[in-house]
Parts: sequence; structure tokens; C-alpha cells
Amino acid sequence: MRTAYAATSSKLRILGFHGVEDLERFGVLIDAICDRYQPVGESEVAAALIDGVPLPAHAVWITFDDGLASTFEAGPLLAARHVSATAFVCPRVLDDGGWLWFQAAQAALDRDELIDVDGTPLTLQQLKGMDDVSRRRVHDRIAESLEAQGVESPTPVTTVTLGEWLDMGHTIGNHTWDHPCLDKCSPSSQVDQMRRAHRALAERGFRPRFFAYPNGNWTPEAAAEAEALGYVGSLLFDHRLSSVSGDPHRISRLRIDSDATLDRTLSILSGAHSAAFQVVAR
Repeated sequence: MRTAYAATSSKLRILGFHGVEDLERFGVLIDAICDRYQPVGESEVAAALIDGVPLPAHAVWITFDDGLASTFEAGPLLAARHVSATAFVCPRVLDDGGWLWFQAAQAALDRDELIDVDGTPLTLQQLKGMDDVSRRRVHDRIAESLEAQGVESPTPVTTVTLGEWLDMGHTIGNHTWDHPCLDKCSPSSQVDQMRRAHRALAERGFRPRFFAYPNGNWTPEAAAEAEALGYVGSLLFDHRLSSVSGDPHRISRLRIDSDATLDRTLSILSGAHSAAFQVVAR
């Protein structure tokens, strides 16, 4: 792991979290990361992509997907450590709340009620693999069933919360309107998802500069739309270390859980885990 750490000093590590399970444990994890790596924020990454401004050695950028409430609860913890993070949000559930499809699916799965319209049991992976129209049909039925049973949707994040996040030195990015898998959407639907989210954020006074593909699923249509919207870059979820010299709309990112062990976290950050992951993937 030490060899990988030294050999990859020029690489950018972009960590992608989904919420924070335990703030105290997450703080310990962030402290360990900051001891070994140099935190950078969106502005530094943008400067590197646009103007070629060098990043510091062992640079790491902290990001969060989906805009979960627990993400924003970690804002003060990160700011106290001088870490500027980026939260990629889906405006569909901003302020008014509701279910993103994978949240409703997990709630149904927990109740043994994740079934197709014909009554066939489904897995989350099967649902993810459906075309977008079919998946939405299943989602609508699941959401109606959960509501009828009085199952509450996740706590909504508000515009005020996003403003407080920015005031702490963090940033907001586009994660589509309601988190479809873009490779399962029509080209026009992909564009609509991105534009609708961009417009909703702009109307609230936010100016996203980066886009994160839901589930990391890149498409040429989404990449082209990100460029058309003027975004500096777009993030994947391919479990690789990043380079700022390649395609700005195919930037690699490392997926990690907020409760990951220290050893696992450092292995991922060093590049050793990424190399092993790629070998297994082949």
C-alpha cells in the first residue's frame, strides 16, 4: 500500500459517499484522510481542469451523491477541518420531500413487497436494469402502496439547508432531477432530467459547476448535455483514481461508505484497492 501511495501522488482521489451513518465515526475517518492526503474542493479541481493549475500531491476531493439529509448534517464537521465538499442533489425531493426510486424500492424490499406489476418478486439490481418507463411504472405502484400503509418518506432537505451548506464553504452539484439510470432513458429524457435539475437549482440561487451521473452510468448524450450546460466536469463511479488531463466529462471516482474501516479507506485512497478491483472486474 505504501508503494501505491508513493506512485500515485499526482493522481486526484475523488471519494463518493452516500450520506453519513455515524457522525463521530465519520469524523475519525476524515481526520485519518486529512493526515495523509491534501483536501481540495470544487474550485481547485475546476482550476486544474480549465487552466491546468496543478493540484497538490495526494489531493482528495470529498463528494456526496443523492442529497440525503445526513450529508448536510456532516457540513459543520467537514468545515471545521477545512474540507470543502460537494453534494450532488436531485431537486425532485428538495423542500417537498418524497421518494427517490431506490429509496422506495429499499423500503418495499424491507417489507418483502418489492414486486413487479405482474406480482413477480424483484431485486434492486433487476429494477435498476429496467428501461426507465418500466421502472417508473413499478416505482409509482410501490410509492402508492407505501403511502397507503403510512410509511413515511425520508426527511426532506430544504433550500435553506443547501444555503447553509454553501455558507460553510461547500458546494452543490447536479445529480439529475430524480435519479434515473441515464443509460436506460431515451436521449430526450436524459436531456430533460439534467436541464430540469439545473433549472430548479438555478431558480433557488445555486450555480452547479459539476454533474455526477446517477449510479455512475455515463452516456454520450448526458456528457454532451453537461458540456452544453457549461459544466466544468462530470463524475463517474468507476472505482479508479482520477486524472485532470483526460475527458472532463468522464472523471473517475471512488465509491466508499461513511462507515468503512480505516484500513479499507486507506487501501482505496492509495490506489492499491482500485488496481485489485480492476483485475477482478476483468
